[in-house]
Amino acid sequence: MKKSTKSVRWSTVTVYEFGVALGGSAVPRRGGPSIGLARTPQQVWSTTLDK
Repeated sequence: MKKSTKSVRWSTVTVYEFGVALGGSAVPRRGGPSIGLARTPQQVWSTTLDK
């Protein structure tokens, strides 16, 4: 029996860029405040994926 090949293709991509914020879940090894990603993105952009 021959297996059918399956694939997924995307035509666009959206990128969300976040800054660093205090009060996150990552705690530095050498002490200091906990850090994480900011709640809202600093920038959002989309582009098409051409061949």
